[in-house]
Order: sequence, then C-alpha cells, then structure tokens
Amino acid sequence: MKRWFWLLVAVGLLARVVLAFAFRGADFDIDSFEIVQHAVRDDPLHVYGDVNHGFYRWPYPPLYFPWMALAGWLHDTVGLRFDGWFQLPACFADAGIAWLLWRLGELRGVGERTRLIVTALVMFGPTFLMISGYHGQIDATAIFFALAALLAWEEGGERRALYAGLLIGVAGAVKIVPLVMLVPLVVRARNRREVIALCVPAVAVFVVVLLPWLATDFSSTVDSLKNRGFPGLGGISLILNPDLTDAALRGTTPTNTALIEWLNNNGWIVPFVSLCAATLFLWRRKPDPIVGSLIVWLVLMTMGINFALQYAIWGLPFLLAAGRLRAAALLQVLLLPAGIVFYLAPWQSSGAVVVYSACMIAVWLLLVGLLVREVLSARATPSRSRSAAAAR
Repeated sequence: MKRWFWLLVAVGLLARVVLAFAFRGADFDIDSFEIVQHAVRDDPLHVYGDVNHGFYRWPYPPLYFPWMALAGWLHDTVGLRFDGWFQLPACFADAGIAWLLWRLGELRGVGERTRLIVTALVMFGPTFLMISGYHGQIDATAIFFALAALLAWEEGGERRALYAGLLIGVAGAVKIVPLVMLVPLVVRARNRREVIALCVPAVAVFVVVLLPWLATDFSSTVDSLKNRGFPGLGGISLILNPDLTDAALRGTTPTNTALIEWLNNNGWIVPFVSLCAATLFLWRRKPDPIVGSLIVWLVLMTMGINFALQYAIWGLPFLLAAGRLRAAALLQVLLLPAGIVFYLAPWQSSGAVVVYSACMIAVWLLLVGLLVREVLSARATPSRSRSAAAAR
C-alpha cells in the first residue's frame, strides 16, 4: 500500500510542476509576484512601501522573499518561467500535506485504504491542483507547516509544545492566518508551562522574521499585513452584494453598499469575534485537537467577509484529518466550476456569474453546515499521551 501512496504523490506532484511551468495562472497574483520579486532584489527592506500602492501586491509576511529572489535568479540563469519556479514550494507542500495526513491517519489507526483515498483527494483534488499548480498562490505552504504542528502535537513527547509552536510560527511567517492554530492546541495543553512553551516560540519566530521590515518601514509593513481580501469573490460579501461578483468577473463598475464598505474596512471584527467565541467554546468542551482545529478553520472560512478560492486550502486538510472525506470531496466538486469561471474571466455574459455565484453560495452553506455539525458533536476527549499512559 505504501508504494501506491508514493506513486500517487509522484504523479500528482509531476502534474503540478507541468501545470506551473505550462500556464501563467491567475494574472493579478502572478503580476504581483513579478513586481515583488524585482522589489526584493532591488531593495528588500522597503518592499512593503514600494509595492503596495492602491493595490496590495504583497499583503503577507516576508518569509517567502528569499525564495522569490531565488526564483527570479533561476528564471534569469536556467530559463523557464518565473511563476513556474515561484510555485514549486506550494506544489511540494501539497505532497507534504499528503504525507502528513498519511502519518496522522497511521497514528490514529486509520486503514491504509482510507489513507490512500485521502492521498488521492489531496494529490488529485481539483482545488489543490488549481491553487498550487495553476493559480500560483502560497496557501498550501503555510498550511503544510500548520498541519505539521498538529502532527508534532499528536505524536506527543515532552517537547511537543515547543515543536508545534515553532512550526506554527513558521506557518504564520508565510501567511498570518495559521497563527490561529495556537487556539485548538492551547485548550488541550497539560498545564500553564506547556501553554508558554507553545505560544512563546510561535510568536518569537513570527516577530523575528518580521522584525527587519518593522524596523525599517513600520507603517508600510503593518498596513500591508492588514489583508482585506477581495470583496465579492465569495463568503459574506458575495451574499450581501452580488453586484460585486458581477464586477469582478465581468469588469463592470460595482455598486457598493455602505454595509459592505464598512465590513471591508473593518473586516477583522466579524471573524475576530467569532474566533473569540470559538475559543471559549473549545476551552469549555476541550475536543480532540484535530476536531478543534477543524472548528477554528471552519469559523474563519465562514465568518470571513471575503472568501476566495485559495482559502479552501485552509480547511480541506483538516477535514481530511478529521475523516470528513465526503465533505472534502463535495467541497472540491463545488469549487471546480467556480474556479473555471474565475480563471477564464472576464466574461461578456452574466450566465457565468450566475454559475460562479451559485457554486460559491453552495460552498458557504456547506461550510456553515459543517461548522454547525462539528460544534454540536464536539465533546471532550482524553489527550493521546494520557490515553497511552493509561493503556500502559
């Protein structure tokens, strides 16, 4: 069975690499990466101030900057497209996610047949393929480290908190959002000392990576990291104002509402309050860490104002880790036509907008339903380390 796992990973990885070098992907994002890599090579410590004027070309932490510069050098020296080189870490991150899920399943006694299905849903799942192999976004890289933190915690040991915290810090230095992984692990910590051992390394790694840019251009750096997303592509903003979706996909002029404008400018409030409520819930229920992680990601995906296709990568690995294989497959099926419409935009006809909107609303409703189910069924479970000790 392990040979089949490696075969699936190898073929899926090859497919991603071919896609990455054969197609340009999402124009705005690839244009942004090209702009940023030139800025990184010219004046790395002033990147945020140089590239984020009006449009936020890089609203993420700086951990990717070295690879971005290397990708530019490889393009100049070896040839092949810059965006293909740039996408390689995310392509390999998908393979890493498949291995982490295989290992998590092995720890929990999941059968090899089921683990092979999980591997196939990652390596040949259309959403994973679209985002890492075609689109070019970096979410898979960040989520790889977040999922690795969960595995480190599940494997136990006296230093599980330290290793998990370091990995969460690295994930947050790629994209800020994975720092929320502290929540489902903190509530399952053995004691206060383990809470500190988890949180301090995570925050330290994030701050140390960001520190040179904060010291050089504090205001531009902080402002750039307030990632507002793009309104109308999914989630609450699409439901409240479909005209934004029509504008995004057809290039028309949107009619914005005061509510959406306020939500977009203060987009952190709704997910922050929701995450606080989820934290209190998890603290009281203390569910399994995988279930707790899934709940946190579902909260962010449903309560975020602007949901984009790549954000599905946040929750999919945790759905698979929790054994929600049908939900993960259905989510990817719904996102496939939406992805095709999005990548082929702009459209002349409004019919494509209807298809996209219907799929994305269905995705949001599915995520809400999954969140409700997980919350209602969550219950306290003993930690793996305590269970193992009891068994001995």
